[in-house]
Amino acid sequence: MRFAVVLAVLAVLIAVVPAHAASLSVYAPQMTIGRSNGAVVLTFPKGLSAVSGGEYRVSAGYGRIVVSSAGFAPLEQPDKATSDSGETELPRLPRARFSTGNIRSMRFSGRAVLRSEDYEGSMDSLVSKDGGRTWTLSGKVEFKALGDAGRTVCGERFVFSRDEMMLHTDRAIEIRDSDSPASGTSFCSQDTVIDLRARQAALSGNAGFSFAGYALRSERMTIDLEEQKLTAEGSPRFVGDGSEVSAKEVVVFFSDDEVTVEATELSGHLSFRSQTDGA
Repeated sequence: MRFAVVLAVLAVLIAVVPAHAASLSVYAPQMTIGRSNGAVVLTFPKGLSAVSGGEYRVSAGYGRIVVSSAGFAPLEQPDKATSDSGETELPRLPRARFSTGNIRSMRFSGRAVLRSEDYEGSMDSLVSKDGGRTWTLSGKVEFKALGDAGRTVCGERFVFSRDEMMLHTDRAIEIRDSDSPASGTSFCSQDTVIDLRARQAALSGNAGFSFAGYALRSERMTIDLEEQKLTAEGSPRFVGDGSEVSAKEVVVFFSDDEVTVEATELSGHLSFRSQTDGA
């Protein structure tokens, strides 16, 4: 059985929320309700705003939340009212609330925004399968820890742990200054972990840093996001335009308009292009 109703009238859909459990309140102009495999499927085709206490809030153009039937109150037919025009209307009670412990999955899209007092992110798709403790951020992702001097981490896919305040990705990332969104510094590795509390990032497995037509490669890199300082270890080397220079250790201080490199025990070769035609 499937119902298409205005969410504002669904006061009866307030689930049983244990006193000790976190709750999620959802506000939206419309939703559909269905049942599947022991679960209630809530779809929000015209956008929504979801709030989990003082922990976080989500806004999106589309949403889908799957909740265990055991944590949901029985569906009932709401009372009807009559408008001034004589047409039958339904009362406006614009919220559904249920326990996060009963949530099987949440998916938001349509340029979703996830924010709290500590962080803010926007992305094309936002998914959680553990009641909002861990999120998968996909598409065009922009994420920043508030108070982080305006720097934003950008990429295509991250896993965000709210409890640990960490971003994890195996894709290339870019760190931008919010005051200069057109500029940025690019990094990549097989495994990148960004600790938003400590303002540190660790890159491992063919880690790379790109700047001025050159690339720095190494097995491991650590980044101090506060000082904008990168340390490369594990056979670091510079490559680009036919050049390759190896070093024992490399330290890079970077900003949007300047890069300073400190390296020890350099070896290798540099290739210079001739400015003369036919050379």
